[in-house]
Amino acid sequence: MPLFSHTPDEEYEKRGYLFEEFRLFHLSDPVTAPIGYHYHDFHKILFFFKGEAGYSVEGSSYDLKPGDIVLIPRYSIHRPEVSPGSSYERIILYLSPEFFTGSLCCHENLDELFQNASESRSYVLRLPKQQKKEPLEALSRLELSCQESGFADGLLRRLILLELLILLNRAYKLPESRRLPASSKNAAVLSIMQFIHEHADSDLTIDSLSSHFYMSRAHMMRLFKRETGYTIGDYINEKRLLTARQLLDQGLSVTECCYRCGFRNYDAFLRAYKKSFGETPKRKKQTPFTSPHSEMY
Repeated sequence: MPLFSHTPDEEYEKRGYLFEEFRLFHLSDPVTAPIGYHYHDFHKILFFFKGEAGYSVEGSSYDLKPGDIVLIPRYSIHRPEVSPGSSYERIILYLSPEFFTGSLCCHENLDELFQNASESRSYVLRLPKQQKKEPLEALSRLELSCQESGFADGLLRRLILLELLILLNRAYKLPESRRLPASSKNAAVLSIMQFIHEHADSDLTIDSLSSHFYMSRAHMMRLFKRETGYTIGDYINEKRLLTARQLLDQGLSVTECCYRCGFRNYDAFLRAYKKSFGETPKRKKQTPFTSPHSEMY
């Protein structure tokens, strides 16, 4: 399994795909341009080491400190908040859903880490000093293992990754571990994003959102577009389609997914799904995941 280390910015889009069970990246180059909201078809963990950075996940925004761990469940819309040219060193792990159902960990719910983050809407873990040591040591050994080759090297990498995930799951549940609350940065837009995330299956309209947040239509739409790059309508549509993919992964029928994710017209759902994902909706099978929206941020 290859390790891509210190990859230059121009290679991000080319290599933002996941064909393996997992991939590890150690990146230290400064960000050269603002990064928009995006999502992945796989889970992601970001270990933040150095720089001045924030992170936004599903309408929750965080000011990061070195040592923070950002948990990004698959299909979660997110972006780093880093000023162009600023220092930004991090290790990123891409994790395929298939890894968690493989023979090595099929009896343990190791992706509970991401489920808990999503359910609690707390996506950043800040461990006490004494709790950081073991996960960071495992991460260091995993990075070193990805650079080496030898007998059963793939199995060794998987075993180290399993150890890291076990340690992170345990740390997440410790009462002394801090699961950070969201900051007030971009509070109005973040509140709208969170509301849409929680009510994607409802009959959301610009007028209803404007009334709920006591904002004029024009101001709300202008502010949302400026901060996210999405129109509100496009963002609602994106969230509903991502919800549909999650439901399909769970084995629901296409018709059930259509109406449970907020679409009122089946044909409109089919057209929107195919336009966004390049395929018609169907019960998802366990295959490698790729995403044109993938970036290593």
